Amino acid sequence: MFRFEHPAFLFGLCILPILGLIRYLVLRKKKKELARIGSASLLLTDSLTVNKLNKRKIVFFTLGIFFILISLANPQMGTKSEVVKTNGFDVFLALDISKSMLAADMPPSRLDRLKRLSEELIRSLTGNRIGLIVFAGNAYLQTPLTTDYRALLLFLQTLSPDIVSNQGTNFSSAISVALRYFSYQKANGKALIILSDGENHEPGLEDAARQAAQKGISAFTIGIGTLEGAKIPDYSSGFNSFKTDENGNPVISKLQEENLQTIARITRGNYYALSMDQSSTLNSLLSDLNRFEKTGLETRVYSEYRSFYQLFLAIACFFLLFEFFFSYKKMSVTLILALFSISLFSQNDHKDLREGDRLYRQKETVAAEEAYRKALEKKATPKAWYNLGNAVYNQGRFEESANNYQQSIDKLNPSGQKANAYYNLGNALYQKGNFKGSIDAYKQALRIKPGDQETQHNLSVALKKQQQKEQQQQQENKQKQDQQKQNQDQKNSNPNKNQQEQGENSQRKLSKEEAEALLNIMDEEEKKVQSKLRQAGKTNSQVKKDW
Repeated sequence: MFRFEHPAFLFGLCILPILGLIRYLVLRKKKKELARIGSASLLLTDSLTVNKLNKRKIVFFTLGIFFILISLANPQMGTKSEVVKTNGFDVFLALDISKSMLAADMPPSRLDRLKRLSEELIRSLTGNRIGLIVFAGNAYLQTPLTTDYRALLLFLQTLSPDIVSNQGTNFSSAISVALRYFSYQKANGKALIILSDGENHEPGLEDAARQAAQKGISAFTIGIGTLEGAKIPDYSSGFNSFKTDENGNPVISKLQEENLQTIARITRGNYYALSMDQSSTLNSLLSDLNRFEKTGLETRVYSEYRSFYQLFLAIACFFLLFEFFFSYKKMSVTLILALFSISLFSQNDHKDLREGDRLYRQKETVAAEEAYRKALEKKATPKAWYNLGNAVYNQGRFEESANNYQQSIDKLNPSGQKANAYYNLGNALYQKGNFKGSIDAYKQALRIKPGDQETQHNLSVALKKQQQKEQQQQQENKQKQDQQKQNQDQKNSNPNKNQQEQGENSQRKLSKEEAEALLNIMDEEEKKVQSKLRQAGKTNSQVKKDW
């Protein structure tokens, strides 16, 4: 299939007749000036030569501009589909993305180590069909079995606990999803690779493992974490906050190997504890997977577009060089070099970035995200990080967008764009409930751009939210202290008196009128609380314009 990647440049072909006419008039003027100083006999012989030269220069110049415009439009061929046959087996990667995977006992975090190991697994298992399952309190099919490994790697970059609403860890649900989406029509091997810290909060683990074994599925489990464990970050309360129990003590998440070993044993698979050197774990797993029976797999593959602007650019240079040799004018040299540089810059530099900007303007944020990630693979520029943050923000993945904005900020010098990046970072942190972090980001933006009214408004709203949060925490702490003091006073008081008061209270029952009056009072209090929350204000949660 043929197409032009940038068809807007083709409108430039409309000006070719005008350029040709201007070129003809210039040469005609020069001819008249030459006639004033030449003799009639010489002009008679020279006029034919001059006319021929003029015509050739006009033709060469016009053709040169024509092919440069075609080059700028970038003609492409591709999207030819073909069926590729390979020998392989089916494998699902079940990835634990519960909040306990944010623990940092496997630096930089368990989730980051999970992503790295999964990327190496996908690259090592080329030729097989691979699918992705994500799970926490529930399990979801992220991608079906496929050989589109680039799409799998792209999905890995988007993984975070935010994409699963129900937290916890449910192995039985992850195994059930794999059972549902494996293909049982072929006798090829079926492997389920589970990457988790082993914590399980739901029953049915052994029953689900037995069902998988009956279907001929072998589960290979990889434990990510340490036996000593680590605290679980709570980014909603700040960067240095951690999840606590009902007593206010930090929750320590530890690697629980028993659950992972049980799944592997029942399904006749194997268990691996991820070490700091994950290559040894990967090699052991791949060695076990090599024993799986492989059958023929058919996959339809679409070839990408190939660009042919280089050919048309070379033809353009050829014609313009000939025009230069005929005229020996500096203007032609300048024009050739300028157009040549523009064409190279247009096609080679930031191609993926421009494509991402186009898709972002069309509100195709998922496709724009993919284009920005391609641009980052080639060159990690602040603009690519910034616009990737915008694309991810508009998909509701605020924690990931905050990380992208921070990457852009680290590479920017103080400027309006850096102020915008801080503004967007503040919005992302606010949406996450990290009001303290958003306040710091808004302040940084105002230091660079003091008069920005949107930032000033959002800063005031974030300050109110932080104040309300602190007041609420103080009230809760005070209520706990009062309750503890009251309980202690009751214990120290006369037991007989307490029993007498309890007996009197138990004998007295509320009448129907008293109960209704009490309910009305509670309803009024609830309405007041909701009214105060609505009056707290809202931020302008829109991100700044794309770069």
